[in-house]
Amino acid sequence: VKAYRKDMKNYLPNKMLSPFSLEGYINAALLCECFKRITLPLNCSKVIDILEAMHDENFQGLEISFNQKTRTLMHHVW
Repeated sequence: VKAYRKDMKNYLPNKMLSPFSLEGYINAALLCECFKRITLPLNCSKVIDILEAMHDENFQGLEISFNQKTRTLMHHVW
């Protein structure tokens, strides 16, 4: 959340902070992390495989773990 606040202040200072923009920020950061871990050629199934393989990971201070039933990495963002 610190990085989100800092980046919002630097790049979008006129925009209000919100749970929606924080969620988008986290999603973009996760996608970037997937791109770092992926082997070429890049495709959607590889991104999905990487996300599904995330279990009990500390991702930039957030505890995430893929839940097969809900198909989510975490339930609470804020």
